[in-house]
Amino acid sequence: MTAFQSESDTSNYEQTKQAISRLPALDWMRGFVMILMAIDHGGILNGDHFIADSWTTYVTGSLPLAPQFYTRWITHLCAPTFLFLSGVSLSIALERRHAAGQSERQLDRYLLTRGLILLLLEILWLGPLFLQVLYAIGFSMILMCGLRRLSTTTLLVISGAILLGSEAAVSLAITWSGQAPADLALALSGERWAGWFLAVTPFLHPGKFAGTPLDILYPVLPWLAMMILGWVFGRRILSPSNVKNAERTPETVLLVSGIALLVIFVLVRGLNDYGNMFILRESNALISWLHVSKYPPSLSFVALEMGLMSICLWALFLLQRRSTVLQGTRNPIVVFGQTALMFYVVHLTILGVLPFALGIQGTGGLIGQYAAALIVLIGLYPFCLWYRKYKSAHPKKWVRFI
Repeated sequence: MTAFQSESDTSNYEQTKQAISRLPALDWMRGFVMILMAIDHGGILNGDHFIADSWTTYVTGSLPLAPQFYTRWITHLCAPTFLFLSGVSLSIALERRHAAGQSERQLDRYLLTRGLILLLLEILWLGPLFLQVLYAIGFSMILMCGLRRLSTTTLLVISGAILLGSEAAVSLAITWSGQAPADLALALSGERWAGWFLAVTPFLHPGKFAGTPLDILYPVLPWLAMMILGWVFGRRILSPSNVKNAERTPETVLLVSGIALLVIFVLVRGLNDYGNMFILRESNALISWLHVSKYPPSLSFVALEMGLMSICLWALFLLQRRSTVLQGTRNPIVVFGQTALMFYVVHLTILGVLPFALGIQGTGGLIGQYAAALIVLIGLYPFCLWYRKYKSAHPKKWVRFI
């Protein structure tokens, strides 16, 4: 705040600062999915780890036994929640900076810097030729420099159009490339897709970028749509109307949205046609209903995972408002949630290096997968406690970006 701000500006700044103080519900949700993420990445020890969440890798009739399937399925919540909560946090962070007097150019610089750092972390640290969730988040942050200026209605329309139209765009690109979605041979053989399909790969569908060794697992547009939804929800948290109108509180928005999304999932999966990104339901068994396409995210995947996330967040927001249960600051879930990016980078480095260094990758089975996750979680807890304290004590150093 500058010396030139009026008394009214000072009052507005303090009100905004109070309204956007840390919300325990968001920390709990973020911490919960970090734990699930550790379980998923512990699959490096599980030789039977099920990862066929794409029509290019799944062979009809090859669903695994329930323990293997559900171990993978529960972790599907991670990436959508990570993108959504990134959008929420960015929306709140920029409002805090705006209330403190930062200019639009400074806000753009902050977003651009955050996005570029995530891209560099992905490329230079986690894997130069295999772009995953940090690529999607970083690229989405950069795109939000322009998108954040749009109205809430416009953002919702853009997000909905991406999620509803992605499968049509992918189908069209495949058709123009002369390939059929049902023909998995080309995808499985690793041969290069031709023409139009290469053009959509970085944005809509996983694959090699333009025939290069660069492999994009998280194409940016579907995940950007989830960040946009988080950004819009961040605006709802900050809106004064949520105090005056009970029907527009964040809790109500989450509950209504969650129910609506789950209804959409049931309809799309039940009709068993468009919206499933070529992974159709093979039977009425629950496993078949839940086996949806993550790579790329199908409409059924987004509706299911965002619906479940919304219901979980609704319950946490209610608990946050009515109880002090979520206030504990040393709870491991809270600690992991407040140090999510650092936790992600370190735990992925450990699970990506140690099993290969020790020669134990694929040798532990399902028990080994859970054991690896538990060991990493226990080992990283004191580190994350220290890092949170260090970050809080040095708010203007490099750690503010991680």
